[in-house]
Amino acid sequence: MTHKRVAIIGAGMSGLTAALHLKRSKIAFDVYEKSAEVGGRIKSEIVEGLIVDHGFQIFLTSYPEALNVVNYATLDLIPLKKAFVLCKNRKKYFLEYPDGSYQQVIKMIRYSFMDLKSIWNMIKMVVYLRSTSLKKIFDQPDIPTEEFLRKKGFSKVFIEHTLQPFLKGIFLENQLKTSSKVFQYVLKMMLAGSVVVPSNGIGAIPKQLFHSIGKNHFHFFKTVKKINDDEILFEDGQVINADFIIDTRPQSPIAPANQNSLFVFVTPKKVLPSYDLAVFENNDLGISNLIQFSNFYKNSNQQEYVGISVNNSTEKNRKLRPEKLLGYIQQYFDTSHWKWIKTHHIPYGLNNQEKVTYSNRKKVLSQKSRYYQAGDWMLYGSSNAAIHSGKWVAEAIIQRIQAGD
Repeated sequence: MTHKRVAIIGAGMSGLTAALHLKRSKIAFDVYEKSAEVGGRIKSEIVEGLIVDHGFQIFLTSYPEALNVVNYATLDLIPLKKAFVLCKNRKKYFLEYPDGSYQQVIKMIRYSFMDLKSIWNMIKMVVYLRSTSLKKIFDQPDIPTEEFLRKKGFSKVFIEHTLQPFLKGIFLENQLKTSSKVFQYVLKMMLAGSVVVPSNGIGAIPKQLFHSIGKNHFHFFKTVKKINDDEILFEDGQVINADFIIDTRPQSPIAPANQNSLFVFVTPKKVLPSYDLAVFENNDLGISNLIQFSNFYKNSNQQEYVGISVNNSTEKNRKLRPEKLLGYIQQYFDTSHWKWIKTHHIPYGLNNQEKVTYSNRKKVLSQKSRYYQAGDWMLYGSSNAAIHSGKWVAEAIIQRIQAGD
């Protein structure tokens, strides 16, 4: 065991990944977390016996680095159906995730907002993404996804009534300003693997890492006040020294982060008996999607319940009454006996992703300072980016310690 000690600020996915790699290399470390539990933005809680995530989140089994830190076998991963309900103009349409199959094309072409040229362009996009590398995707210039799709020949109607309703739930913004590199990355990952959630909630993933690392390494309710070189001052007055510091707190971005809220309702019966997800055309309330949580989450009450995601500023969503949401949703579903039980407001849902990069590994490994930053906010919004970032910082510190630095 080396005498060097590392302080990790934040117990989200990047901090947990860094901690796991340091433990594997037998390097001493401590993790300081301002809240009561691990996970950062990836958390779940029990509300009236129901598992409620802090925002609707998914996990993609094709994430390149996840297998190095996450044990899929013990998570009881539940795949989401590769189809969704599109709600627009008071009507419901049933669509499948784009995979380029001819059977899918035949089903989709019957809708008035579909056109053969756009569907053909989607097939070409799928073929391209299946064969191209992530490096090639991220070497492209950053342009808004909406502009990218238009340049690729997709019609305005197809974008607005098919892709936009689906993608805004992933990007947490409604205008598709997110870099087209993120769009291509997400679609490639979906094509390469399954879209899943653990049956005990998305928070089961960081909890698994926590148990693998060992609770003796963690210190909760520790909010950092100031960092000076190798010294960390906490709000409670404690001061610690460390040979290396890993700071995973998101720094103030040039553009504001994407904000989101999740409203959770108990329902008398399944809202989506044959599907897991409904997406909505752009609307004044900012409603993005509806997820049937009870299709895949265990709950002690055996109740049916759904979550409604709303892409707006936290300030605006705090003023949004659940009854107003139901007033809009009732155009598509019978909401007469829905009971609101919880709202999670998420002021930092995702980092702004109008400009993104896939890797800063070379820069991290060549760094001379003993203060490191890590997190998906430095790359692109994704659990995979958080895992990558935490790994690279841990590798850099391990190399320096092993070299006697």
